[in-house]
Parts: sequence; structure tokens; C-alpha cells
Amino acid sequence: MPARIGVYLCECGSNVAEGIDLERLAAFAAGLEDVVAVVRHPLLCGEAACAMLADEIRARGLDRLVVAACSPKEHEPTFRRVCVAGGLNPHMLQLANIRELAGWVTPDKARATAKAETYVRAAVRRVRRHEPLETREIDIVTDALVIGAGVAGIEAALTLAQKGRTAFVVEREPYVGGKVMKCDEVFPNLECASCMLEPKLDAVLHDERIRVLTNAEVESVRGDYGNFLVKVRRKARYVNMQNCIGCGACYPACPVEVASEFDEGLGRRKAIYVPFRGSLPNVPIIDREHCLHFTDAGCTACRDGCPLGGGAEFIDFDEQDELLELKVGAIIVATGFEPYSGAALRRLGFGRYPDVYTTVQLERLLNPGGPSGGKVVKRDGRPPRSVCLVPCVGREPGELGYCSAVCCQNSLKLAHLLQQRAPELEVSLVHADWCLPGKRAQRIYDAAARERLRMIRVADPAALQVSDAPGTLLVEGLDPAGRPRQIEADMVVLAVGMRPSAGSAELAARLRAPLDEDGFFREEHASTGPVSSALQGVYLAGCASGPRDIAAAVAGGAGAAGKVLSGLLPGQKLRLESAVSVIDPDRCGGCRTCLGQCPYQAISFDAERGVCVVSDVLCKGCGTCDASCPAGAATARHFTTAQLVAELLGVLE
Repeated sequence: MPARIGVYLCECGSNVAEGIDLERLAAFAAGLEDVVAVVRHPLLCGEAACAMLADEIRARGLDRLVVAACSPKEHEPTFRRVCVAGGLNPHMLQLANIRELAGWVTPDKARATAKAETYVRAAVRRVRRHEPLETREIDIVTDALVIGAGVAGIEAALTLAQKGRTAFVVEREPYVGGKVMKCDEVFPNLECASCMLEPKLDAVLHDERIRVLTNAEVESVRGDYGNFLVKVRRKARYVNMQNCIGCGACYPACPVEVASEFDEGLGRRKAIYVPFRGSLPNVPIIDREHCLHFTDAGCTACRDGCPLGGGAEFIDFDEQDELLELKVGAIIVATGFEPYSGAALRRLGFGRYPDVYTTVQLERLLNPGGPSGGKVVKRDGRPPRSVCLVPCVGREPGELGYCSAVCCQNSLKLAHLLQQRAPELEVSLVHADWCLPGKRAQRIYDAAARERLRMIRVADPAALQVSDAPGTLLVEGLDPAGRPRQIEADMVVLAVGMRPSAGSAELAARLRAPLDEDGFFREEHASTGPVSSALQGVYLAGCASGPRDIAAAVAGGAGAAGKVLSGLLPGQKLRLESAVSVIDPDRCGGCRTCLGQCPYQAISFDAERGVCVVSDVLCKGCGTCDASCPAGAATARHFTTAQLVAELLGVLE
């Protein structure tokens, strides 16, 4: 049966009418094959005109519609709604942009009209090939998974819970709070880190809508936005979290001592331990790798030392890992960062000279709960007479290759704390340039400049070397004039930058969310989509996508939660894009070329059938897979080869 196409010409006030001969265009359109109606209107996007157009579709029995007007970017959704109101599938519409592509850019009216005729003919040819596409809706889960319980993850979980959503928080460490908990005071206000965070930590652990899983990791992720199925492995803690009261009597009973990871190797801990004083949850964990019960003699000293009897209801050496299955609609990645640990550290004496430290280690020395009780001491236990802080460690190309943006502020803070704790201490801060973003950073610098801090400028921090001399360490480099400069210090502290969190690559593979060239999770758009990943339904918070300070990390956590709250609404369904790509399984050879090309991670490989499959939920219909498929198995609905060829032939005729 022949198509019944209606062509409607919009004058757009005077925007189109002044530049194009619409009478000539109407006569031309009336002569095109299958066109049964041509109507000219002053302003088709107006409310009354839209109602008229819907009536026209019904009255004339139109099965296809061409609107010659402005850009589809401006009013295609408007005219699709008109189609629905008139009982026509919204994909049986084609817009011919005669305003921007003809009338506005072609001064000669006759030539502009000829162009408009070409665009209308192409639109008519194309719309004849259109097919109705089904609009689908699916049920969704409105709860969310938060990966990481640092400041960003905590803020995300609390924001979700405030709106009645369940937040599952998965943290690989046995405690919550992240790396901020290693600090004593934090910039810009130099306030106590644990005091600042404790109310939020307590809220996270006691909110009935937040389920915190410490000592746990994501093992697999299936599904798409709105309906993820996540398997989480919660590793055995060997201490019952419900029954243990956290009295700590088991610690001195344990005969094993090893270096403390939380104290950056500067302190010692037992095989049964909490990472730090005030750790939450305040329940110890047994280190299976070093515990004598598992490694050698079947030791039960910790159980024997438990004042509550020490039965299996308190310490259970037979506890097994637990595999949990979570159903969530969205995932927030808040995995934090790791301090830089590359080759530049060795060049600057770290690991070669005992009194070369990182800024993270100095944080632990300054913390009253740290290995030295807050006293700044060298490895031999004596206080230093002089300390030199070295900036930008690892920033050079070939190492991190970027500025972490927080190291300068942190170095100034540490220099201030050093002089506050030991007024007689000589503190030198080497620098080339300063990175002090934000309204409060300059105040930190000004405060440091008023103190007895020696600020020593060098030409290039990447060229600095650290060596030893009798009774001292030497920091050597060139000043801005190229002259040799040498600084003596009892202690050298290296300001290390931020690198991606350990395990980011493995987690990204499980999530199907790509990483950037530096190994951080890639944002949808660095400026306009900073908390969205390239995969719909996976959001980014804190340092998962790059170096950030505490305030920015917290803001990112709230922003990511806001995306979840606004996108997944209780009682509503998720409307799927109709014009998605499809892959013909009979033509697909399983080469997987399309997997690497899809910018939305919407294609997966079905190993059982040996073919690639498109997710209707994630696909945005961009057609990249269609263009890249060597077998021609991928087709972009509403942009099929037949439709595009018909449109091109209409232009070229």
C-alpha cells in the first residue's frame, strides 16, 4: 500500500518566509511521490498549531510526516509528541532543516529555495523508508551500591539514605573513613580529622538504610542501569562483629608483631588488631597471613585472652568468606587513591636512607594516635633539628605526569604543624611554583610565610637529588638562575602525589567502565559530566576520577548520589531509547571489533553463542558499531543503510 505523506511548511514568523519562496516550495512538495497533503503555517511549534497538526494526521489518514522548519535539535521532540497525539508512531517523522541550512545561510532567495527543495525531497525519500519503533519501559531498582567508604563514599551513602534509598557500602579495608583517618589535622581549617568525620562515620554505621560491608570487594557485576546484579565477597574477619565489644584484651595476648600498614610501616601491630585507635567498626580482624593459628602451631592465644570466654561466638577460626548478591539500580565508584610509589622516590633517597619519609608517613608521626604518639622523631627515636620538605615527587613525565593539586597545600600544612609542635625546629620547604587553588589556600601560604619557614625556590623539582653526608642528609639541585643549591636536613619529607587506587583496572573491567590515560575512571565529560562515567548508571565520586582534596571529594559524593536520586525514582519505570542498534546473530562473526568502538559500553560478547549483543538500556543509537562492523551485522535503527541512501539520493537527484 502506498505511503500517505504530509508535508508541513513552517514560516517561523519571518525567519523562513523572508529567505525562501514558500509558495514555490509548496508546489514542489505537492509533486513528490506519495505526498498527499502540503500545508503552510506561520508557526508550527505553537500550541494551537501542534493541536491542528495532530488533527491533520488523523483527518487525512497520514502515516508519515515531514516538517520543513528549523533544526531537529530545537523542535524534533515537539513534533514527535504531535505524532503521538495524532495516533502516529513518533519515528514516522522527518524534519527538513530549511531555516539554518538554507534560508539563513544563502542570501539569494532563489538559490535558498532550490536548497530547501532539495532538503524536502530528501526528507520525503527518507521518511518513506521509516519504520515504527516500539517505546519500551522497564522496572527498576532504586537502591544503590557505593564502592569505597572514604569521605566521598560516606557522603554519597548518607545522601541516598536521607531520601529513603538503601545504600550498600562495600569497603575493602576493615574500617571506614578512608585515608583521611591517617591525618591529625586537615587543611584548610587545620581541624582534627577524626573529630570532623566521626559524626558522619557514626551515622553511616547506624543508619538502618545503609548496609556497610567492610573487608569486602566486588567480585562480579551483571546487568545494566536500573537493574545491576552485583556479587560481593565479604572476607572472613574471624571475629564476630555482633558479639565482640571491642575491649582490646586480645591484642596483648597475641604473640605476633608485624609492621602496621596503616602506620605506613613506622609502627607495629598484632596478628589480631584494629588498624588504629578509634577505628570504626571497633571490632578487630585477624590477619590470616601472619596468625600462628593458620601458619604454624594452631595458636589460640587471642581466644584464650578474651574476657568474655573466647568461644566460637566471639573468635571463630573456621569462619568462611561470604558471597553476597545485591540488586541495585546504580553504582557509585568512590575508591579513592594511592600515594605515588614510583622510581622518583628511590632517586630522592626513599628506601636508601632511613630518615627520608613521605608526607603520608609524616602524617602518621604527627598524629597523637600514630606510632610516635604525635612526636616528630627520626628512626633512631631522636628528634630532628631540621626538616626539608621536597615537592612534586613523581609529577614528571614518565611517572605520574600530572599535578595532584593538593600537595602544595598539604606541604604548607605539615610545615606549619612541624613548627607548632617543635618551635626550635628548622623547617625548609623547597618549591618551584605553587599550586594553591581555592579561596583558603592562599591563607595557608600567607600564614606559613609569617612563620620561620624557609621557602627555597629551585629550577626543577624533578632534577633534585638526595644524598647523605656525615650526620646529615643533603638535598641538591639548581636554583632558578642555574646555580647549584644544597640544603642540609636531618629529615627529608617527600610530597608524593596521588595515583589511581589499587585494583582500579580490575574493577573497571568488572563494571565495563573505561579508565583514562592515567588509570583513573574516565568521566563522561570532564567539565559537564564530572560525576558520570562513560557507562550509564555508574557514577564517580572523590579521587576515583582524579586527584581531589577533601571538600571536592565530599561534593563529588553528594553529586553522584544526586544523579542516582534524580534518575531512579520510586514508582517510575525507565524509558528506553527506541532508536538503538541491533546485531544480527546470523551475520555476526564474533570478531568483537564493535566492543572497543562503542562509547557507551553497550555491547557485550555472548561467549555461549559466540556473537556480540547490544544492551537496549545502555545503547544511545550513535551508530558507531554499524560503521565499524566488518560483516555488516550491526544496524542502527532509524539510521539504516536503506534510509540514509534514500536521503542521499534525494539530495543528489
